[in-house]
Amino acid sequence: MNKKREKKLHGIIDRLKEDLSQISDMYISEIQEVLDEEQEYFDTMPANLQEGERGERAKEFIDTMETLVGELEELYDTLSVDFLRGE
Repeated sequence: MNKKREKKLHGIIDRLKEDLSQISDMYISEIQEVLDEEQEYFDTMPANLQEGERGERAKEFIDTMETLVGELEELYDTLSVDFLRGE
């Protein structure tokens, strides 16, 4: 690859990393907001409701959203590392 195309490719990769960062931050932030609301809902439930069907559904949702946030962060980290290596 000549210097001109290599420079152009690095510019594209830099823009892509920036876009991925913004997108990742935006989605993670929005999901985290919903997650926090659901966690607050669960935490303020009376103990008998926490142990019932409503509490179970809320807890499952919280666990799923925590997993999703973790996977999105991991995906972004993986893509960033690969791009930094030039792969």
